[in-house]
Amino acid sequence: MKDNFIYIEVDSGNEKIKTKRDHTNTIIEKHDVKSIEGKLYRYEQLAKNDREHNHKVIFALIDESDVVITKNIHSNKDIRIANLKHEIAHMNDYNDWKIEVYVTGMKRFYTVFEAVYLELINNIKSYTYEVYKKTFITLIKAGLKPNWKNLKFMVVSNKYYPDLGILANNLNFIPDFLFRYYQDSGDKYEQYFIPVFIREGSVKDMERLAYYTIPTANGRFKYNAKILALYERKEELFNDINRKTKKVNTNKITREIVDNNGMDIDNIVFAAIDEISNGKLLLYNANKKQIDKSQLF
Repeated sequence: MKDNFIYIEVDSGNEKIKTKRDHTNTIIEKHDVKSIEGKLYRYEQLAKNDREHNHKVIFALIDESDVVITKNIHSNKDIRIANLKHEIAHMNDYNDWKIEVYVTGMKRFYTVFEAVYLELINNIKSYTYEVYKKTFITLIKAGLKPNWKNLKFMVVSNKYYPDLGILANNLNFIPDFLFRYYQDSGDKYEQYFIPVFIREGSVKDMERLAYYTIPTANGRFKYNAKILALYERKEELFNDINRKTKKVNTNKITREIVDNNGMDIDNIVFAAIDEISNGKLLLYNANKKQIDKSQLF
């Protein structure tokens, strides 16, 4: 594709993820091609030396798909994919990488590849205010709203966070927008949602989702904020694999949330835009089990 490169890696599940390190955890062989990490550093070097083009890497794990016939299949592909997403997002300098990485099973490879391809040729770089606003209105029409008197709602841009007492300074990822429900009279209830658009297989999107669980638990986005993970289609939601999840810990003395690179899934709500666009308010937890909106307000 003109101005774009998509690199495809087939993963048997037996390849080591991290490259060699010494006793101080310093990388010995950064470009070790026998490891996932080493391969990614080589792709990253290509991208740094060629900033005029977009560079994407898709890892497709061999599974029980008819696409590939082999006996060398990882015993649990979901765990392998979850671990890959987690470990890649915590490799050295990941936040500064010029490449974007996707991890999926072979069965879903074509769907993920097609989505990446269409995003590139359509030059989709980020979601705009209009996209957030349209999605929020669609959610409200589908029934995602509390039964409060004098209910109002708005899409809040990050430049207005300080005015609302939202403490987003010094975060690695700051949401561009929040969804806010509120009363301007009476009890003055309010509820915030952090919308995160998720692309199936995307390491970056899943890491952002995981990252928000910590400041949310700390009350940085108000004490009762929820994270709203949004997929374009239900099939993407149900086929994507969450990165490695592990409930975050609380320091027993300071009561502060400790980032142990885990993802606290208790505060995340999942939804598919194609479902809510049809007027169906179907919400799911991280285990893809349906939940009721009464659990959110």
